[in-house]
Amino acid sequence: MAKEWRQIADNLLGDYYPLTGNSLAQDVWMAWQYDRPEAGEGVVSAFRRAGSPYEAARFKLRGLAPATTYQLHNFDVEGDTTITGRQLMELGLF
Repeated sequence: MAKEWRQIADNLLGDYYPLTGNSLAQDVWMAWQYDRPEAGEGVVSAFRRAGSPYEAARFKLRGLAPATTYQLHNFDVEGDTTITGRQLMELGLF
């Protein structure tokens, strides 16, 4: 976890977008987006609480350039994905 945190720490100082409501409930997902457009970087943190009946969730990102292609890295899945800002904002990230 410390290695992952070091890779994203600078992005936590960027623009902040809550992707879900704030809740202490144990059956919800929580997600936030941090974006540093000037650096061409950002991070999304999403957490599934233990009591959530949903195994997956979709989050529409904000503040991206629709025509720009973004490279995504998921710490839980091997490999990277590329997708447009329009797709991330309209279809969402899941």
